[in-house]
Amino acid sequence: MDIQSRSSSATPTTVLDYAAAVQRVVGGQFTSRFSEDGQQAFASFYGAPFFALSRLAPEVIEALGANLLVISADPGIADDGGRWLSLYAKVHKPAQKFNLTVCVPGKPRAGKAPKPLLFQPPQQVLMKDWSKHLEALDESPDVLIYQPPSLEDLESAAGKFSRFSPGKKLLVSCNSLADVSIARSLLKLRGFEAGEVLAFQASQGDVQHHAPGAWWFSAMIPSLGDLKAPDDGIVDDLRMAHRVFIGHLGPVRNRAAWNSVAAVYATRSSPNVEGAAVCSVLTLPDGGICLDTGRFFSRSSASGDTEFHWEDAPAVSADLLASVPCEDSTRTPYEDRLALMLWLGRAVREGARDSSSSLLSEGSEIVGEAHDLELKGPSKLKSHDYVDEPCDPAQDANSNEAVTSVSSSEMPARPRLSRSAGTVNVLAFAAMLGEPGVSSAGSFESAKKDVLQWLSNKGFKSLDSVSNQHAEHADGEVTIETDGQGIWAMRFDDRKSMADGAIWRVEVTLLGVGASAISVRMAQVRSTEEAPPPVASGVPGVVSKVAQHIGLQDAGVALVDSAKRLRSANDGAWFSRLLLNPHRGQPVIVISGNVDASADRLAKRLVGVAHVLQVDKPISDGLIRNFGRDRSVFGNAVRLYRPGFTADADPFQHPLWVLKGPALPKWLADELFEHACSISLEIGDLEERAPSFHSIRNLLAEGRLATSEQRLVELRQEAESIASTAEEKIGRLQAINMELEASLLEQKARNKYLAEQLTQADQELQATKLERTSALEEVRRLKFKLSNQWNGVETGYSESEEQVEYPESWDDLETWVEVYGQERLVLHPKAAKAARESPFKDIPLAYKAMDYLVRYYIPMRTRSSDDTDAYQRSKQALAEIGLEESDVGTADEIKRYKKEYKRQYDGREVTLDRHLKRGVGFGGDFQFRMYFYYDDVAKKVLVGHMPTHLTNRLSHNG
Repeated sequence: MDIQSRSSSATPTTVLDYAAAVQRVVGGQFTSRFSEDGQQAFASFYGAPFFALSRLAPEVIEALGANLLVISADPGIADDGGRWLSLYAKVHKPAQKFNLTVCVPGKPRAGKAPKPLLFQPPQQVLMKDWSKHLEALDESPDVLIYQPPSLEDLESAAGKFSRFSPGKKLLVSCNSLADVSIARSLLKLRGFEAGEVLAFQASQGDVQHHAPGAWWFSAMIPSLGDLKAPDDGIVDDLRMAHRVFIGHLGPVRNRAAWNSVAAVYATRSSPNVEGAAVCSVLTLPDGGICLDTGRFFSRSSASGDTEFHWEDAPAVSADLLASVPCEDSTRTPYEDRLALMLWLGRAVREGARDSSSSLLSEGSEIVGEAHDLELKGPSKLKSHDYVDEPCDPAQDANSNEAVTSVSSSEMPARPRLSRSAGTVNVLAFAAMLGEPGVSSAGSFESAKKDVLQWLSNKGFKSLDSVSNQHAEHADGEVTIETDGQGIWAMRFDDRKSMADGAIWRVEVTLLGVGASAISVRMAQVRSTEEAPPPVASGVPGVVSKVAQHIGLQDAGVALVDSAKRLRSANDGAWFSRLLLNPHRGQPVIVISGNVDASADRLAKRLVGVAHVLQVDKPISDGLIRNFGRDRSVFGNAVRLYRPGFTADADPFQHPLWVLKGPALPKWLADELFEHACSISLEIGDLEERAPSFHSIRNLLAEGRLATSEQRLVELRQEAESIASTAEEKIGRLQAINMELEASLLEQKARNKYLAEQLTQADQELQATKLERTSALEEVRRLKFKLSNQWNGVETGYSESEEQVEYPESWDDLETWVEVYGQERLVLHPKAAKAARESPFKDIPLAYKAMDYLVRYYIPMRTRSSDDTDAYQRSKQALAEIGLEESDVGTADEIKRYKKEYKRQYDGREVTLDRHLKRGVGFGGDFQFRMYFYYDDVAKKVLVGHMPTHLTNRLSHNG
């Protein structure tokens, strides 16, 4: 449909209406140069808030000075200083500015905006927590426009709205009908008075089933006293229903496919399945459930199949079928779909289908609201594998076909290692040395030898195991601290990747008092955010050496560098005990099905940080019997069991990925590594479990100081009790004095060290705060990534120096000169004042005249003596716009008038001795004059007066 051919509408009601209307407002004509998809995408994204206001809060549009707050998780809403919002607001208020404040979590795009957009007034953009902004206001905004990034955010926002803006109207936007139905229900449960659902259609009768700003409803915010505490069971049902819906969106990766899924999900239908019509609920465009028999049906659209066929998988249970909500004429279509969504959520929760069924589409992801679109596919990040023998990416599957189904809850949200600049903790673990059930005698010394041999391979060959040492060379630096008995600690900085912007830091601490133990920490010191990501690594190679030569154990279970195969009944019992062990500190990664050597490569990459197991079908069946299908792993899949797993644990705390193919793809190995490492940093008190090298150094220094003080006391007592002669006393006093001096030096060194530690701690605190802020922004970006698709739209818009806008009013005169003047055009304030006070009608001509001065007149004046082309281009340009250029005659010399031709410019007085003109005479709405001065030194033009005549002998006589 040709957008520009649509007739003008008083109040736009669709995306196409807004796309056409914005081209008719002053300053919006340039959007006509967008592609049709680009016009619709921008109108949908930036026009949506004003569509909602016009339909749900029209009183605000009519009111003068109304204050609005836009709360969005997508910084794009505030791109270019909020000028896009200003432009689309003109559809409703062409001559007035909306008083908008936009709160976004991160920095909006700061690219090159289209020049015509710069004429729009900027809005107030705040990169801060919107609740803190509301708290600081003396008076709440009249209307709040809220685009929640997730249901979790919406739930937490309800109390904040009631605290800071009771009695105000809230407009809530969601991407789909499923989203908006659940959001509306959640707010109603909290005591909000919610209105009906409103769709922002693409055109009349063409619904946007899934798009940013496509669905809206309004709600009155209750006071804190009227805020209700909802029933937890109902809220859990709504959350589950939403997760299942998002899971069906998971496999698709484009807006059109999301739109198709959202259009049919949880709708009643009567398709023909193998020749017979069946009453069903659709879950996908190509599949659904028969509501009479509980059987699943589907078709393969990829192979061009147009017929539905029954699946062989087990049907929905009779109990679930009995609870299917019946059609009810008293419910709205929206409410009926919500009831079906809740039923589908219960079906998944109760394990109605296994991973091979169609309840979850092939390739689907049951995820929380924080959906990560970068989950699948090979990583595009530059890799730097720290581990000495990393898994070979070339041997891993690295295509989307390798994993067609990922079922992973993100409650809590997917663990993520920081990508910010600064010191980033990557992993930390502690383990006992030795094999389970075997004495660990000698393990302490053996482990020291393994670590020193590893350092020797790094170029540090002269280190010993009994003294404090420091050594460095171009590729690294090593520091060793020990008490010479039962504590030995090492810190190694690997500088080989410094050129890429990161240093890898490994800290190993060995304890030999009592049972021998080891703790390992690894961090990445990142100089920039563009450094190789921390996930592009593995556990240091020394850990694998220790595991092979000496042995490592967690809660009495060996930590090995290969995937442990479980097959027998005894293995099944051992497996259950491991999962339920309350003292387990490492996650358990369980791989079922026929997976190749990539399982062993994953185990080697994660040795010490996680247990990696491979199980066969009998073990999987036992797991299902013991813990239920939704907490098990079966078929061809991978599951990560976090520490603290119980028989009744929330299954979505322990994510599941369903595989297709025999290999673990590189992206999934990275995902599992990031999960396991993040967990290793979260369990218990990190410093107590795996103390840092700084802590160990501090502990040893305190021990040395205590020993020195004890020795000082002993010497003093000996001097007082034994000395019998003055000479002996002097000698003893001298010994005490020397001991005191040594103690003083030790204390000074200790004080200096503590001062350095304090400074470093303060720096790390500041870096941590920056990392936390960055992480929060990153989480919000990921949560909104699913909905923010218009950014990928090809607008087809481009600008060149030849494209210049010629406004029809003087409103943006100074801005126009700044944008198009190329710093060669100066507009005198008297010229701007005269223009705005004149009756001149052909306003675009004045802009064309100034454009001529910049693009043709100045090049003509600065041309070389043998260059005739610039002169001819200038002459032709004047002819095309119908102007003449000449001097002002003698008017500037006549004493009575010459004052009018004088202007202050660059600290001096100059004369407007040239002008552009059209028409004869001295009046009329279309007669034009532009008086200017050319600065041949600065190569600039000063426009001193327009568009009327300055006084001369003829005009004065006239």
